[in-house]
Amino acid sequence: MVNFIADVLVPIDVCIPFTQAPASLNYHHNNPGGLLEHTVEVAEIVAELPFKTQVEIDLAITGALLHDIGKIKSMDGRMSRMETGKWVDHGALTLEICSYGLAKLGKHNSLFANILRHIWTCKSPGARYGYESKLVIADAVQLADRFSAKKAINSL
Repeated sequence: MVNFIADVLVPIDVCIPFTQAPASLNYHHNNPGGLLEHTVEVAEIVAELPFKTQVEIDLAITGALLHDIGKIKSMDGRMSRMETGKWVDHGALTLEICSYGLAKLGKHNSLFANILRHIWTCKSPGARYGYESKLVIADAVQLADRFSAKKAINSL
């Protein structure tokens, strides 16, 4: 998983915006650098959950670390919506940003690549579209994401 994360985050057009973008413009972690803060918090939450295997832990943390990476193409550190963000949901952009890493991972372990895709795209509770969650780790990432967002809002 370390190589996959590096494949996604190391490119300069990803790592710098990832440290500068907000997690949202008007909601939670709505400050420059808020995306990184939110992402780390989501990963810390899932890291504490009682998964059965180390593989589940690794996939959950990886899924958490990159669950909102698409936001780097929709919002910037100046707290403004970028052109792409006006047209495309950040979830689709997450798959785009991770595509090279997913293709590389898929050559070695297609199951892990598909699990990560599933974590990022399965439908959240109440959503009309998308596949139902098939894995507890996908549910865990979604719950941790919502918890982090609500925690940030309630602390204001």
